[in-house]
Amino acid sequence: MALRDPERSRRFFAEAKLAGCWSVRLTIRDKDEFDAIHATFSSEELAHVQLNSYTPESAFVYALTGRFRERYLSDPLFAARERRKLNFAPWYTKNREYWEDASYPMDANTGVVGFSFNLVARTVSLVAPRPSSDAFPLGFVTFDCLSFADGDDAGTALDTLVQRWMPLHLRDTDRVALWSGLRSESIAGGVRLHGRFRQSTDVTDDEHETQVRVMADCLRAGTSAAELASSLEIPLDLAATLLQRYFDAGVLEDIRAV
Repeated sequence: MALRDPERSRRFFAEAKLAGCWSVRLTIRDKDEFDAIHATFSSEELAHVQLNSYTPESAFVYALTGRFRERYLSDPLFAARERRKLNFAPWYTKNREYWEDASYPMDANTGVVGFSFNLVARTVSLVAPRPSSDAFPLGFVTFDCLSFADGDDAGTALDTLVQRWMPLHLRDTDRVALWSGLRSESIAGGVRLHGRFRQSTDVTDDEHETQVRVMADCLRAGTSAAELASSLEIPLDLAATLLQRYFDAGVLEDIRAV
């Protein structure tokens, strides 16, 4: 894309730098494209440009999504070749927990939760990463997608998505669940929730640690404050307060008003 209109690309590189963007990424698909980029742009123009080589010979580690996922799962020789590339990734080789996990580490192609704009189709989506699976082959989930006609309309679409999907506080009837990849451990005051590789966060309440622990189990299948109040035989306001602790910790996978 950068080669289609070099002058536009130069302006974009400069504007991105002025705006504080640490890097602009260009995808390189073959050696001819790589040579053409260096022939077109100066070293100074490329100083803040990241050139990612996606050629078969490169050591670039792909995310296990889309067409790459299809081939990885169907071609054992291809899968073995791609796994060998992990040996060139310091984030992989320096973390023993990666070695002890047989699954492919790059199972999502985005770490971003938020708004994804398609300026060609004039749509804005609310997205979040998900581990690659048959249910989420692209490595992310799209909660909602709205169209817009112009800038003002785009602002209205953003406001609508926030109101629908991003409450600051849980409502009593919101059905929520823990992120599926988390495992829980009982600690003083409540639970410690462990992510896949060394991440953990605590959800505690010294006066109600039993209820906090039971909530972790209930959240595996999905629940709401109203349902917790009924099943645990505690006041609704207490169930809502304790459930808000999980919400504030950022460990809830889905929030749906019912």
